[in-house]
Amino acid sequence: MFDQKKELKRILSNLSKNKEEQMEYLNWLFKGGLHNVDELLLEFENSQYLWNIYGKKVFKLLSIDLDEKLNKINESGLHDLNDLSHPIWNEVRITAKNVLNEIALVEETK
Repeated sequence: MFDQKKELKRILSNLSKNKEEQMEYLNWLFKGGLHNVDELLLEFENSQYLWNIYGKKVFKLLSIDLDEKLNKINESGLHDLNDLSHPIWNEVRITAKNVLNEIALVEETK
């Protein structure tokens, strides 16, 4: 059975990793044949149906804070692997970590 919570945490974990870890993940995923970050963006975009499983606060963090930062990446054309060092990507990492922390708090209270 597909574990929606686990999948959302996996996607957020990939977004929260540092540049080197993200590059390593993308190289592993595409056997070194990928030269952009689109898969990270697509994974997040495709996870929208999972955003409400942890309640309103997590949904707000995902749909407003993190989505806004990822939209800036798209608008700025920061899709190259070298762009992972751009300050907007650092904001994405911090926000993804904050969302993961909020998810951990929600899970603790259950």
